[in-house]
Amino acid sequence: MKPYLYTLALPALLLWSTQAFAQQLHKLHIDDTGKVLKQHQVVHVKVGHTVTWVRHTGAAKPWYAKFDDSPCAEGSEFGSDRAKTCTIKVACHAKGDAGCRAYSYNSSTGATASMHDPTVVVDP
Repeated sequence: MKPYLYTLALPALLLWSTQAFAQQLHKLHIDDTGKVLKQHQVVHVKVGHTVTWVRHTGAAKPWYAKFDDSPCAEGSEFGSDRAKTCTIKVACHAKGDAGCRAYSYNSSTGATASMHDPTVVVDP
């Protein structure tokens, strides 16, 4: 009986862990005008989650994102020519904590291009 349970438990554990990990990665797509695609305009994340940006029409195309007040461990500026990953690191453990809020940022096709203002919301 025990070997049978182990053969069921291992695949279930692997499936659960890959799904949990995938939910921690947020890939936000920027269109050719510099706007984040509508379905990614507001993204809800938790502390420890990772946010990255990509150009929707081609991964090799330039992109840029900048927070005035950043929830990211890596700083406030991200782009195809600089830091590419934002790891959410704020004090947000329970509803009402100061870090549990919306963080606006600017997105564009480059640091000197027209800016747009999507939002990352950090939830407990």
